[in-house]
Amino acid sequence: MPALIVYCIVAALLICFVDPDPGPSLRTGMAALFGFSNFQLLSLSTNYFSPDSDLNIFTQTWSLGVEEQFYFIFPFLFWISGLARHPSRQRVTHFAALLVVLMLASWLAFRWLSAANPSAAFFLMPARFWELSAGSLLFFLWHYGPQKWLLHCHYPVPCLILLFVSLGVPFNASNSYRLTTVVVFLTMILILNLRRGTSGYALLSSAPIASVGLMSYSIYLWHWGIICLARWTIGINVWSMPFILLFTLLVSFASYQWIEKRATKVLLLTPPHRILKTGFFSSFLALGIIFSLSQWLHAKFFMSFNDTQDHAETIDGVSLFGKCDFFRNYRTFEYDRDLPACTYPPARKLELRDNAKIPHIYYLGNSHAAHLTGMISSLRDKSHYPQTILYIGAIKSPPIQKSLMLPPWDQDPWTESGIATQAQIARLVLNTAKPGDVIVLGNDLGTTFGVDPDDSNQIKNKKMLSLKAWIHELDLYAAKADLRRVQVVVMMPLPFFQVANPGFTTKKCQKTWFRPSIASDCYLSAQRGYLIQALSEVKSSLSALAARHSNLHLYSGFDILCPVNSQACVNHVKGGFTYRDGSHLNNRGSGLLVQSFETFIGRLNK
Repeated sequence: MPALIVYCIVAALLICFVDPDPGPSLRTGMAALFGFSNFQLLSLSTNYFSPDSDLNIFTQTWSLGVEEQFYFIFPFLFWISGLARHPSRQRVTHFAALLVVLMLASWLAFRWLSAANPSAAFFLMPARFWELSAGSLLFFLWHYGPQKWLLHCHYPVPCLILLFVSLGVPFNASNSYRLTTVVVFLTMILILNLRRGTSGYALLSSAPIASVGLMSYSIYLWHWGIICLARWTIGINVWSMPFILLFTLLVSFASYQWIEKRATKVLLLTPPHRILKTGFFSSFLALGIIFSLSQWLHAKFFMSFNDTQDHAETIDGVSLFGKCDFFRNYRTFEYDRDLPACTYPPARKLELRDNAKIPHIYYLGNSHAAHLTGMISSLRDKSHYPQTILYIGAIKSPPIQKSLMLPPWDQDPWTESGIATQAQIARLVLNTAKPGDVIVLGNDLGTTFGVDPDDSNQIKNKKMLSLKAWIHELDLYAAKADLRRVQVVVMMPLPFFQVANPGFTTKKCQKTWFRPSIASDCYLSAQRGYLIQALSEVKSSLSALAARHSNLHLYSGFDILCPVNSQACVNHVKGGFTYRDGSHLNNRGSGLLVQSFETFIGRLNK
């Protein structure tokens, strides 16, 4: 605990110097102090606009949270089995049987979640219980189980080699549970066969490796923080890696010698009740420091210019996530509360608009409605349009059936609830809208419906079925809107880019004094002709539908972000980057659309 508290305070201070928006990292650090950072990271992993986990200085603490939750529950298993009160071989057998049953249930949950909700499978303790329990089961097999049950390997080095080979296999959703199972199984075999006199025992008990083992907790804590700070500053490359490794070893050694060893000596001489009091006091003191950084002080520490144009999903510097986003039901939609709260300018009262001639603009959809915040802010400052934004990541508006959605959402247990909420929002907004008002639908039409030559026939067919279903829902929605004389605007697909890393973000692509050069992988491009061809089916389907509805309009900002005379579309302009990732605009990018969009809206009711 002392080493964790010191790490959390130091890491929180350092990240404020280089991250213009350290809030997600700081909230993770506060949760890490009490063993709940895995829940915070799970929440961030399901936010379309959350920072890349590589840039969160507390990402590694997820496993510490899982372990602490496991060690909180494990003593109750001793109590339930009676082993803690009256040790006996029979009770040991009962405990081992209970452990095996729980491990099997945990493994089945892990296997199911690996396909249904990979983030939950990764971060939640119940899905990881079987891995942590494997060590306990080994103990009981070794001390109380018949020796004939044990899998002997007289040459443990091959087992060690197989384990390292398994760790080198690319990890993805399709093989996660298989690969994890193999790694745990090989580790169990290796531990069971590490006996004196074997080459494996000699290797793993050698002085250098034993020294690393003693410092392993400090290495675990500090390695990630140093790597994260390097990503924010000097970058990670062939030249910087030796310095990162050396610095990690030095800091870890210092942490082990001056914090861990000294704290251990003191704790051995301290009564348990004083240890608890000191631990709670220190944790809450650290919590107060990090909370102060997150609320008031971080802007004073940041050592560069914080350009809000590089932000995404923010209006006036305030994130819409957790306010106007209802992804995964982390926030339940309440009409009377959320409609006024997500209206800009916020001081405008909707009930006073009954006789107003100025149309109210409602933005609905998924994360591709949220990435219009730069345009929304600029339009608010330039005009008198009241604007409301309500969105749900991953779920289009109007929504389609779960079975017609593309992976992974066609298998996600939350999707049905998200569809119901999205349908509720679309219905209530339509009932609220007055004649002349405008509903803007921002959805990921290009990345989900665009045809990629590398798509399998199965995916291509699924995309076409999904597009057809969404066009049908849009047809019905436009007809209902027409009865209320409400205009519907579909935001047509914008340029999008292929990225090698799914967590790619341009957040660390701004040149500063501590980041003297921008990595080449920050600059993305795509052939304009390829994108036009990929989006042709989407464009023709929507054009045909718009021809049948006088109140359905198609707005395209494609040529603004990728001029007609360009051979390639890019994710940047002279002033900086225009995209947050491969498909979402940042405030600078969506702000480029405001003049065109304002003119477009002005023509609708003429």
